[in-house]
Amino acid sequence: MTEPDEAPESEQVPHGIVQHFFDDGRICCEMPYTQGVLQGEGRMYYTTGGLYAVEHYERGVLNGLTTLYYPDGVMQAELLYVDGLLEGTNKEYFPTGRLESASEYHQGKKQGLTLIYDESGAPKTRVTYVDDSITASEPVSAP
Repeated sequence: MTEPDEAPESEQVPHGIVQHFFDDGRICCEMPYTQGVLQGEGRMYYTTGGLYAVEHYERGVLNGLTTLYYPDGVMQAELLYVDGLLEGTNKEYFPTGRLESASEYHQGKKQGLTLIYDESGAPKTRVTYVDDSITASEPVSAP
């Protein structure tokens, strides 16, 4: 009995950690697959080799916390996904690591309050959203 020929690489179903590389050979990303479906923690990298993002997948879509980083390794954003859509409080940070904004999302759209901070960490602007549209914006008064 002979074994069937192995399927061409382009037809193989990915399983396990699949790595992709930049042209210079440095790693671009490590993506987790289970029987051809993204499942688990994926990592993406800058061309310099530094970590750019850590993402979590369930059944092929983003689910859970995604963390983005600046090239120097400082956290850039914390984004929460549910079934591929932004959900809950999502935060962005200045390159210094201080909080830049905190926005509320529901089913992928900004909903409710977004607070924007200045680089010293003081609240600067309060913005209200409904279905991704600004309904109010006002400066935050200093105490």
